[in-house]
Amino acid sequence: MRAVARKRERTATFRSLPGRGAQGESAARRSTVWKTGFSLAVFFVLLLLVEFVLRAAGITFYPQAITLTHDAGREIVEVEFLEDGQVQWVVMPNTLTGTSLGVNSHGMRGPETPVEKPPYTIRILCLGDSCTFGARSEKPYPVLLQELCRERFDRHVEVLNGAVPGHAAHQGTAMLERYLKFSPDIVTVYFGWNDHWHRTPVLFGPELPHPPITDHVMVLRGLRLAYAHWKARLAVLNEEDVVDVADSRLRLPPMHYRAMLDEFAVLGERHGFDLVYLTAPSAFTAENLRRIVEKGWATRHEDVIELHDHYNGIAREMAAKRGAMLVDLVDIFACNPDRTLLHWDGIHLSRQGHELVAQSLLEAIAPILEGRQSAKPSG
Repeated sequence: MRAVARKRERTATFRSLPGRGAQGESAARRSTVWKTGFSLAVFFVLLLLVEFVLRAAGITFYPQAITLTHDAGREIVEVEFLEDGQVQWVVMPNTLTGTSLGVNSHGMRGPETPVEKPPYTIRILCLGDSCTFGARSEKPYPVLLQELCRERFDRHVEVLNGAVPGHAAHQGTAMLERYLKFSPDIVTVYFGWNDHWHRTPVLFGPELPHPPITDHVMVLRGLRLAYAHWKARLAVLNEEDVVDVADSRLRLPPMHYRAMLDEFAVLGERHGFDLVYLTAPSAFTAENLRRIVEKGWATRHEDVIELHDHYNGIAREMAAKRGAMLVDLVDIFACNPDRTLLHWDGIHLSRQGHELVAQSLLEAIAPILEGRQSAKPSG
């Protein structure tokens, strides 16, 4: 105790000397600043190191290129995506040049199309995911629909394919707002797959508000997506929409899916186009259900079947509520059991499936086309 007391006395004496107290405090501040600066420098060096590793490994937290294939399985070419701050990703313009149907400068799969609609032209805009884009077909149904329309009517019918592989309905509404400049007369909506998959580091649902820098720094983007994933796990579905599947990780929960389908109708009323909802047919097998679960898109086989039926039911419900057209592909495909309409994955349309969708759409929209056609001046 005496030694401690003597040490305190010496310290007090030292500090009482002229200038010593101020110098000691200044040195202590400089030491604190130096330590803080050093810690921040180490943190940023580690951040840059992680950023370098992520970029070197090609990890961007956005979809990688996918491969388009024929029914026979022959590889065609890879689809490239472009990062997008609003909808996460879009198809890169002016790509797929090695195929019979490339991507134009607007990011649409099809020939180059001027923004301004030619006089007396009827434009049909097809929105959806890879099923509409034609991820396993060189001739997706929008192309076939245009051919059928021109055979039955005339060349003044244009069908635009505005689908993006991997997109869900909330992204589809945003894409529709971008494509309104093309003045579509009819808009078809084919979603219902990606919407009820689990949220993943790529497919995590609606974008959270975020600083633009997090779109370009991989570390920050990864942290943002991790936060979104964590937030999704804490979310609770509306009880009336649970369908005995108590899972809060759905990319677009039923209540939100319903709201997005309603938003299409709202935009239709505001901008004067006719809306057509399509249900998404399926052909589930033990093998493709197993692969879906292995990919982390669902927890159980039963979840996939129940949720997909429920989401198709929402499309039917919204069509009835809004007085919109409905092309119930689920029922139409069920009436054609002898045809191979879907690929082995039970999700994507086969060549025959695309043909049937195009034929079914033509039958549904023919009255609209005839009415608009009759309004066109002769000659």
